[in-house]
Amino acid sequence: LNMQYINLQKVEINKLPTNKFYGIEIYDSTCNGNLLSSAYHPVSNQGTLRICIELDVRGDVYFKVREKKKEGFRDRFHFVVHTFFVDQRLICLKKNDLDTLEFDKRFDDDLSVTVYFAPPITNEVLPNSDEVLEDFQMKFQQYQQNGTKSKKLSKKPTFVVPENTNPNDNPNLHPLIKVVPSFPELVS
Repeated sequence: LNMQYINLQKVEINKLPTNKFYGIEIYDSTCNGNLLSSAYHPVSNQGTLRICIELDVRGDVYFKVREKKKEGFRDRFHFVVHTFFVDQRLICLKKNDLDTLEFDKRFDDDLSVTVYFAPPITNEVLPNSDEVLEDFQMKFQQYQQNGTKSKKLSKKPTFVVPENTNPNDNPNLHPLIKVVPSFPELVS
């Protein structure tokens, strides 16, 4: 588990409807839902939205994707990333991994969201345990003992972890993590 800060570098969404104006609002779910970042941009002709963030985060990070319309903003989909499971690379989520979007026909079936991470900007080193982590570990142990019937928890998003990681060698590796080859260092 990564209990330290990591840098949320950028978010890229592919296969969005073109000629629209979308944005991402990012909240810290562990601190009463404080808004950390908000940015809106037009979608490119290729259906891509890229937003650079460069923000150190830790714990549950809630992403809300919204469409800007004449009458205001409309929530389109959202997802949460828990940084304790991120190995400072990237996470790629497909349409069926995103809350409220699985059966939405307005969006292409190939829609994907890639969240890029980098080493933290801050040099602050945090203790290996705190109240948030202890609460999360307790809930995770309950999950392991009782299982789940939730459709969302049974999905398998792709988390990038080092190539030399073998899930069979690490019984503490989260069951939803899939090991894939590492990527080269990310550049802004």
